[in-house]
Amino acid sequence: MNARQSILILRPLRVVVVLIIGLSAVETSYAVTTYQIGTAESDGQFIIKGGSVETDGTLGPLSASNIVSMSVDIGFLSFVGNAPGVFEQLDGSTTLNLNNSTLTIAGLVEATPTGIRIDHATEIGESNLLTLAGNAGASVTWASSYFDLSSSFVGHLTGFSHEISVFAPPAGGILAGLPDSGVIAQAAPEPSTAILLVIGCAVAWVARRR
Repeated sequence: MNARQSILILRPLRVVVVLIIGLSAVETSYAVTTYQIGTAESDGQFIIKGGSVETDGTLGPLSASNIVSMSVDIGFLSFVGNAPGVFEQLDGSTTLNLNNSTLTIAGLVEATPTGIRIDHATEIGESNLLTLAGNAGASVTWASSYFDLSSSFVGHLTGFSHEISVFAPPAGGILAGLPDSGVIAQAAPEPSTAILLVIGCAVAWVARRR
């Protein structure tokens, strides 16, 4: 075997080794999974303008301890009439995060490779929710509940809610519909994808140069 044949054999091996090292480094560096919170609209107003959630990479049921960071942008304006024809604008717009708010998860909230979702409540008394409650009183809750409204007046009546509730002083409170899928946030493109693309291009370029 001459030197040229040796180089031709070793070149693919070198590419494989570099890719394995790159994959290992990416896996180690990016255990955190990032999800983007979508907008939520009520009466033509985006009460949730966006945000993000970062988990520790856990898939399946989540607890508050699995959330590494979270931020939600609330855009909430309301108007009150102080006198005939005179209205005052109340602005409850704010940003909630884990520094100024407390995160609570109750019931079944799940993370998948594609998103974070509230599980549909299916039994009376069941309530699945994720709440970010701010220290100054503002809060946002994604919830799915199944409850019994039975009484001696209305008979047997059950109710189901699948909604987002926002409270933002001094603007007050408001509800928006949660998508039927129950999705709170969708997976953002992982940095590892871009890094692997760069590694692949670099390896291909080096291989062509040799």
